Amino acid sequence: MRIAKYLKIGKAFHLGEAVTRAFFGAAVASHESFYLVVSGSGFGVTPLGALAADVIEQFLKPIEFAPGVRVSDLARLLEEVTGDPDWPLRAHEGLVIVVPREAVRAVRYSFWKWRIYLCTETMDIGIEPPLFGRKQVFAFLRDRGWNVEGL
Repeated sequence: MRIAKYLKIGKAFHLGEAVTRAFFGAAVASHESFYLVVSGSGFGVTPLGALAADVIEQFLKPIEFAPGVRVSDLARLLEEVTGDPDWPLRAHEGLVIVVPREAVRAVRYSFWKWRIYLCTETMDIGIEPPLFGRKQVFAFLRDRGWNVEGL
């Protein structure tokens, strides 16, 4: 039985706990990294929400990622990643945040908040796993060497 190299583990994520740092977009896991593809802001879905997010964002400090985490365009990811038959996304454009294994101190799961947390030096990145299929997500992560701890 062939083991998949990549798995989409969520459709939304949070960079820390700030309201304006909630995003819609795919979260993809592999043995080497997590890939967070930004599709849109969860706060700016309506025009009023977008305006409020802009005002709040002016008062927040910029996002400070842990060493090794990089922000890039999806089109600039290596062909060996996006061209792999297991790569679960069809999109080829957009912002992607790559969180490599070296930047992740721990992977934790909170049943109460319904999130998988990638704990890094500068923030906890919360990924919202699917309503159904969480066991498969956890099995995938553990099979790829990620130690998933409960909170």
